Amino acid sequence: MTPVRIADARAHIGSCVSAIIEAAFQRQAADARRGKYTYIPWPGSDNPGHDPLHAPPVPPTVVDTGPSFTGDSASIFTWKVETGEPPYMSLLVGPTWRSRVARPGFAVLDGFPVLEILATSPEVSGRPIRVKAVSLYACFDPHIHGWRAWSRDVTCAVDWSGAEPVLTVQQD
Repeated sequence: MTPVRIADARAHIGSCVSAIIEAAFQRQAADARRGKYTYIPWPGSDNPGHDPLHAPPVPPTVVDTGPSFTGDSASIFTWKVETGEPPYMSLLVGPTWRSRVARPGFAVLDGFPVLEILATSPEVSGRPIRVKAVSLYACFDPHIHGWRAWSRDVTCAVDWSGAEPVLTVQQD
């Protein structure tokens, strides 16, 4: 296996985060245009973040990684299109993130950015079977910010039985 550079892992996470957000925006805008949701455009605003019928483009997400001073890995992410700034995700990771997650190519599994490997396979050395990951959400908020995205940290089981790994969020 070729080791992945940390900068490349961050860029890959950023591309995946932006793609997930943009797809969620597109789905909701299409539903709104079909009348599934009724949103009133914000009077007098020409900010693309305030137009409920047209999903704005999502620039590449900037991903920063830093040490978790509490010992618990975590993500910090919320983004509002109206700011005009690109999305910014901060991952607070433990000392093994680079060697166990990023370098072996596990920074994104099944669309989930991975914060930490909690358990590995007894059959395949280093292969994660349980991870702490970032779950992303995106929608149009008609009350205050318009198009926005955020995340929460989740624990997931990893199924390697198919061609690609599949993550299932576990209830904590």
